[in-house]
Amino acid sequence: MRLALRALERRRILFPVWEREVAFTVENRADHSGVSAVRTFRLRSGDRTMVDHVAFDARGLIDRLGDGGVLGARLEASVVDGQLRLVSTSARWRGMRIPFAPRVRLTERFDEAAGRQHVALTLESKVLGRLYEYSGHFDYRIEAS
Repeated sequence: MRLALRALERRRILFPVWEREVAFTVENRADHSGVSAVRTFRLRSGDRTMVDHVAFDARGLIDRLGDGGVLGARLEASVVDGQLRLVSTSARWRGMRIPFAPRVRLTERFDEAAGRQHVALTLESKVLGRLYEYSGHFDYRIEAS
């Protein structure tokens, strides 16, 4: 599994690191087709970056992850108890469907107690269990460009 994660790291999709209390920044930029995001995590071993582009098409939300959008995940969005929830329903690698693709679950909400946004993401396989996760609080602001 570590080799697969290393390959995904090279494409800036995700990375095999286990740390707590990691500072990170997220920069979102809207364009004519959707929203691109760059997430930079400040790890003890050095910065790691994840990139993606979320767009809406006739079938719903599609998240294209990594450099060149090589990994695509179809997402189902809902709002439950004031929380945004995104769940993947299918995945493609370079346009080819990935059978038995792991499921991504993301929840984002405002945490009243902390006074900050909270995000939690898990990647789980029916066969292998939990493969990846991150969770944490962050401050959200809109800055003029």
